[in-house]
Amino acid sequence: MTSDFEIQKASPDDARPLLDLQSDAFSLHKDLFDVSLWASESPEELLADLNTMTVLVARTSEGAIVGSIRGRALEGVWLIRKLSVSPLWQKKGVGSALLSAIESAAPESCHKI
Repeated sequence: MTSDFEIQKASPDDARPLLDLQSDAFSLHKDLFDVSLWASESPEELLADLNTMTVLVARTSEGAIVGSIRGRALEGVWLIRKLSVSPLWQKKGVGSALLSAIESAAPESCHKI
């Protein structure tokens, strides 16, 4: 456990809260760039990612999802996508912990992150 959260693999039951978190996190930047790709993902799209990617969440001891990140291997490269942290949990180490965890999850066959 790190601080008041721990990093876990996401499950299908996490789809709705994860998407809500992602929308909240990226909507803060809607005046800077188009966030529709991150803020309008469907549950079906996320469930497909759960089958093809490593999807991690940061969960509080109460069970709330406060961060998420995804990774997948493609031609020897570990691609990291959609790092999202709840606005209320930013600057508390959640993003750093998720990034470290997803980097550690990279398969040995990957030669780049």
